Amino acid sequence: MSDTAVENMVAKEDEKMTPERMKEELKLEVMKQLAKEGCTKEMLDEWKAQWGSLGFLPIGERLYVIRPLMRKEWKEMNKVWQARSQGENPVTQFDTEEEIATRALLWPQLTIIDMKTKLPAGVPSSLAEGISQHAGFVPNATPIVF
Repeated sequence: MSDTAVENMVAKEDEKMTPERMKEELKLEVMKQLAKEGCTKEMLDEWKAQWGSLGFLPIGERLYVIRPLMRKEWKEMNKVWQARSQGENPVTQFDTEEEIATRALLWPQLTIIDMKTKLPAGVPSSLAEGISQHAGFVPNATPIVF
């Protein structure tokens, strides 16, 4: 999301906008930016129907659309990683981040090769972290106890 869009949101907050109104304004800004990049409302609706929820993750000047990983996928990936870790080509942190990002990144659509060659170094790591949080892996989660 552009700095201008964020500044507009802050300015509108100063106008005493309600949280609901701010959420709607932010959603419109997100939709505009995605439309400029070729991601349609129909695509978003289809992904939402398939995955239940979508996340929008701004990294640098780009907006990424992510979905949560499902438990079955997580278990399958871990099984492969465990098998590989006992071979001659062990799995690295970079491998796991790229796999997570490739599986759960919906827009823009990128392959593992794209992750390794077309993105700034930190983007796959940031995507993997955002996807993991969207899937419920929250670092230092503290339960509220009554």
